[in-house]
Amino acid sequence: MRALFLTLPLLVGCVQEPPAPPVPGAYVATGEQLVVVNGEAVTQEMVDAVLDRIPREAAEQMRANDQLDQIVDNLVTGQVLYQQAIGRGLHEEPEVQMLLALASREVLASELAERVSEEAVTDEKVAELYEERRVQYARPAVHARHIVVAEEQLAQEILGQLGEGADFAALAAEHSLDRGTSQKGGDVGWFERRRMVKEFSDAAFAADKGALVGPVKTRLGYHVIEVLDKRTSTPVEEARPELEQILRKQALESYIEEARQGATITSAAASPEPALGGLDELTPPSPDGEAEGAEPTPDEP
Repeated sequence: MRALFLTLPLLVGCVQEPPAPPVPGAYVATGEQLVVVNGEAVTQEMVDAVLDRIPREAAEQMRANDQLDQIVDNLVTGQVLYQQAIGRGLHEEPEVQMLLALASREVLASELAERVSEEAVTDEKVAELYEERRVQYARPAVHARHIVVAEEQLAQEILGQLGEGADFAALAAEHSLDRGTSQKGGDVGWFERRRMVKEFSDAAFAADKGALVGPVKTRLGYHVIEVLDKRTSTPVEEARPELEQILRKQALESYIEEARQGATITSAAASPEPALGGLDELTPPSPDGEAEGAEPTPDEP
């Protein structure tokens, strides 16, 4: 027994302190190091994470225009301010801890929502939804290109040159007032009737594929139009972005509804029901002092 008491101080001395909680935002970055800020690296992995969180078109444009240095600079600024905040101990203040907790929950909830939405999109489901909405996509459209000029005579001359085999794209680049399409051969892409001014649409939809039409007068000038193609409905691949958006929205709404139904959600202000065993103690005495349910005492004559 004496030996046991002698060993107790040694055992107490070996008890380790609980580990300190992790510092919010602490992260072991991997991958190619781009910049090091006070010993902490900003890596390509971080840049990729930022690009994954912005619209795909914007991310592709930033890559194409070599604008990734802007993201790196923003990450460096964030790293400096983050280090300053930790140095001040802001993460230990209750108000900041609440904000950090809410931010973490928002990130996790958003990531879950994104994954649930993406899992709902498959080629099979896109095709099924397209079939369900085929009538909706039965929208006639025309693919055309045009040259618009200010004078009708010039439009007639251009029409004559095209009839002799002149290059449409070259004439559009030289003469067309529509700067949005003049450098693209005058191509306006696919359009439905309601997407263009009435005179332009009427002429294009009335013409056959491959026809040259004009001059067509609109408020913009005089148009020479070439009908490149025609179709009676929007193909599934062109409708795919819209179909995917519908599938994501439906899947997320369904998931949230099921999750809420499966959760126990009660109002903190709701009062609990009284216990049945205490009803006799809560029942007030009758006005004449007799217990409820007892036989009434006959009245004195």
